[in-house]
Amino acid sequence: MKAHYYPSTDSEDVEQAPCGSWLGEGSSLTGFWGNVTCRRCFKSKGKITSAAEADEDFIVKQMGEMADFISAQESKRTTL
Repeated sequence: MKAHYYPSTDSEDVEQAPCGSWLGEGSSLTGFWGNVTCRRCFKSKGKITSAAEADEDFIVKQMGEMADFISAQESKRTTL
């Protein structure tokens, strides 16, 4: 049984690991590199980690933009 790295907590419908391996009944996903047993995951560690960091940065930026928008909307309401 191979354990693949998967940085997200939503792994219900995942059919393929970030390393490109198709997941079977004997596969598992983990968010901790210490539990990973897949060689392809280790070979792709830099690529997988940088992609996960880019996703997180995008989400944080998007959340900041949403907070700015809501704040602007609240400011408009209080001045009316």
